[in-house]
Amino acid sequence: ADEKTSVYAQTMIDSQALSEAQALIEAQTLIEAQASKDAQTLADTQALISTQALIEAQASIDARALIDAPALRLQLETLVCELRREESERTAHAEAAAEAA
Repeated sequence: ADEKTSVYAQTMIDSQALSEAQALIEAQTLIEAQASKDAQTLADTQALISTQALIEAQASIDARALIDAPALRLQLETLVCELRREESERTAHAEAAAEAA
């Protein structure tokens, strides 16, 4: 009877150890799954931060372009006026040369 009791006790201990080992494996699996989710969340967050930085950089470029636009427009208008004046002068010279001939 003592041997049966001893075997039964050892079986119960082994069964308890097996249950605890299975619980630890399940906990480890859950921890690994959460770590994977956390890593993905971190990667997503870093991508969002990079995207935000690019958006801010583009906004800064756009703001600078808006600031520069009036000055550029004035330069272009001045250039067009100069080109038209030069064209008028060439036309006037050509007409004068034609009349002289």
